[in-house]
Amino acid sequence: MIFSRVFPSLAVAVLAACGVWGLLFPESASGQIPVTLSVEPSSVSEEGGEQQVKVNLSWNAVVNNNFCANVDIGAHTASQQTATEGTDYTGVAHKNVNMAGVTSATVVFDFTPTDDSVSDGGETILAHAWKACSYSAVSFQSADLTLTDSDPKANLSVSPTEISEDAGATVVTVTATLNLQGTRTLGSAVAYAVSAGKAGDTATKDTDYTTAGNLTLTL
Repeated sequence: MIFSRVFPSLAVAVLAACGVWGLLFPESASGQIPVTLSVEPSSVSEEGGEQQVKVNLSWNAVVNNNFCANVDIGAHTASQQTATEGTDYTGVAHKNVNMAGVTSATVVFDFTPTDDSVSDGGETILAHAWKACSYSAVSFQSADLTLTDSDPKANLSVSPTEISEDAGATVVTVTATLNLQGTRTLGSAVAYAVSAGKAGDTATKDTDYTTAGNLTLTL
């Protein structure tokens, strides 16, 4: 007697055990396996010195063979982040991670931010990945690592706050107040550039007013 009944689940299990076929579901609408990235910690201080940053990858499918990726922090994505490699942080070499047979992986980087004296309000660095093996039906999402600014913020005030357009040449005093956290003191001088006018103002420089030029406040 010949049995013609097919057992799909048994066939899948046998093929997977032999390393011939991987479980390729669920996939995205595009037919690719989406890989999500996250960073740990999600932010580092620019004065924190060398520290470990983990890039975690996760996906919801199993591929048994030829499934791997290169993972990097910054470098290849300079146009998509606000921090500059070599200025705001020391560049790191990308690392290869094997993703076959599992649904998650972690890559650890030794990351060194630059403690500068520029008050830039914090910047972002992009952690990203790209395929490194022959299995190509995969897409990678990126993750942001935030580089927090350790420099004190300067709050500006002006006096007088209003000037009549027929007042002629008028001295305007600009006062900068630093917001120091707790009992923090400045270990070195911090310079702030002060200029009049910016994009979006309703008054136009050199049409509605003139200034003596840009100034630098050193605190």
